[in-house]
Amino acid sequence: MPVSKLVGAKVKRREDPRLIRGLGQYVDDINLPNTLHVAILRSPHAHARIKSIETDAARRHPGVVAVVTGAEIKDQIGTLPTSGGNETLRVPKHYVLAVDKVCHVGEGIAAVVAEERYTAPDALDLIRVEYEPLPVVSDPEKALTPGSPVIHSEWPDNVAFRSDLKHGNLAKAFKEADKIITQRLVHQRLAPIAIEPRGVLAHYLSSDKELTVWSSTQIPHMLKSHLSQMLKLSEQQVRVIAPEVGGGFGNKLNVYAEEGLLGYLALKLNRPVKWTEGRRENIQATIRIALQGHHRYRRLSSAFHASHSALHRPDAFRLLQDPRDQHRLNGGFHQQDVHGRLSGRGQARGHLCDRANGGSHCSRAEDRSREGAKEKLSKTCGVSVQDRNRRSL
Repeated sequence: MPVSKLVGAKVKRREDPRLIRGLGQYVDDINLPNTLHVAILRSPHAHARIKSIETDAARRHPGVVAVVTGAEIKDQIGTLPTSGGNETLRVPKHYVLAVDKVCHVGEGIAAVVAEERYTAPDALDLIRVEYEPLPVVSDPEKALTPGSPVIHSEWPDNVAFRSDLKHGNLAKAFKEADKIITQRLVHQRLAPIAIEPRGVLAHYLSSDKELTVWSSTQIPHMLKSHLSQMLKLSEQQVRVIAPEVGGGFGNKLNVYAEEGLLGYLALKLNRPVKWTEGRRENIQATIRIALQGHHRYRRLSSAFHASHSALHRPDAFRLLQDPRDQHRLNGGFHQQDVHGRLSGRGQARGHLCDRANGGSHCSRAEDRSREGAKEKLSKTCGVSVQDRNRRSL
């Protein structure tokens, strides 16, 4: 059988010449004639009721074309669609701009559309919002306790979903275990910082009835489908282009409110509209992850429980639902007979973790569990860590 000439060969990447010469094209490099610029006013509160929004001064500011609020457009654009197959999943209505209250710092309140890039943020300063701060909860475990402030009032508590994967007899597995290591893992807040922040450019060609969206996204096909749902267009009328993407680390694996909002504004104004995220905005509004959990490690099996912060990407709960990651959390050892249970409760707060970010937490749990087992076995069984490493190879 012939062997491919590419196996073991040095293959030059086709995109490298233009990238190393500075000829790559990112969303913010694309300039269409008559493009309008968008800036978004974001909540400084983690949880608050919106009592009033005063936008008259911003609308009168020179160079401003339009100002929109969540209450004004909530019936004209759909909420963010959600991908997820868990039957217990609770999906809050996630509008592209907050309507009655905000549920996390950085949630969009209003948007200004202006002729010039720096006119839009100047006009944002003229918008006056009256908030009624509500109780907040920042600890994912405390958010699941009785009496904790409820973030989404549609439900009685902050549980976003429940998942329980079982295989074999867990109680018997732990009873027969040679050694059991119990660990508590607390992960810091993870904030992927790509060199290129998120950006969206949308252009509606009325003659062809076609909306084209350029986005710094890792999922152009899913974005195309979701945008058609949100904007009530057929998929044939929506085209999504992902040009060069200056880093993503998983946080661009999501459909964001800004993509739907820019698509709506392009349709309404019949002019190209562009939004580019600033670094502070990136830290506020782009998806993050935090995790706390408990991990019991047996020689061939384990049990894991964790709670997450969550909002609108339940398919990202692979960390708690996918058997492939259950194997990773079981410590990375080869398993002849898996006796395990993976249970999880998602905390409905602000933003939800994404798949890539969750993978790093799996890796840490895997490493911590393996090292804990090695240390205990070396002390109690007379097996050195080095010998254990050789046996694991």
